[in-house]
Amino acid sequence: MKKIFLIAAALILSVSGYCQMAFSIAVPQQDIADNKDHLTMLKTKLTSAMSGVNVRHADYCPIVVIPTTVVADKNTIEGGLKTITVYDIELNLSVRHIILGTGFAETSIQLRGEGYSEQQAIMSALRKLTVNDPRLKQFFSDAAKEVTDYYKTQIQSIINQANTLAVQQKYGTALALLECCPKDIEEYDKVLKAMEDIYKQYQTKNCTQILQTAKGYMAMREYESALSLLTTIDTQSSCSSDASACIKDIENKIRKEIEKQEAIEKQERANEFELKKQAISAVESVAKAYLQKQPNYFYIVK
Repeated sequence: MKKIFLIAAALILSVSGYCQMAFSIAVPQQDIADNKDHLTMLKTKLTSAMSGVNVRHADYCPIVVIPTTVVADKNTIEGGLKTITVYDIELNLSVRHIILGTGFAETSIQLRGEGYSEQQAIMSALRKLTVNDPRLKQFFSDAAKEVTDYYKTQIQSIINQANTLAVQQKYGTALALLECCPKDIEEYDKVLKAMEDIYKQYQTKNCTQILQTAKGYMAMREYESALSLLTTIDTQSSCSSDASACIKDIENKIRKEIEKQEAIEKQERANEFELKKQAISAVESVAKAYLQKQPNYFYIVK
């Protein structure tokens, strides 16, 4: 019941007291390789900081916080067995809509860390960043306001773009475009309606493809594969009745094949029994011929 779940989830999320806005945290693919540890730490700190200004973290949302770290300066401290380097780090944060390409807020936070390597120094600097840092709070508060103001003035244009994408059968992009729309804007009900309509179109297209594939399996009498596909069709989709008819047709075919197989097995058992009877009769005939020839006894049979 995906459509019902979609509507119910939207209603639940709009309950008073729940965060009305969501951001994801993402970085360009090329920045992942050597930065996994400090990105994980950043995600934890940024998520906590966002919640402090009533913005929740979503795993996948088109509105993303993009963090990058840049070494601004470094100084070497001699002493001991190893040389320690002090790094001045710039933590650059921006909030963007990755589908629309719109930027909402940017900031640069100066940090300092020490370590035997650049990575160690970055980790050291990030550890010193607290989730209650006023610079973080101000950044997320400003970003949330910019996002809300943008959606208030551009929501109809965004809905129109989503509908255009749906006409092009780019349903994933269309739904993602509407995902994470701030829930406190006046026209949020229009967003929900657009998402419902687009999801219904997606279901119809997806359902049609599934039906065609399932019928192909049926033609090859691969009923188990056909049933496996048909049971994935949402009961609220436009071709749910067709799917149900196919399932019933398959059940009838399977039942007829079972009945046919049972009839064949019954006939085989009957044939086997008849063969046994004939074998027994042949044995009896041989035995009878032998006993009839016994000289000492006369069998009275009539």
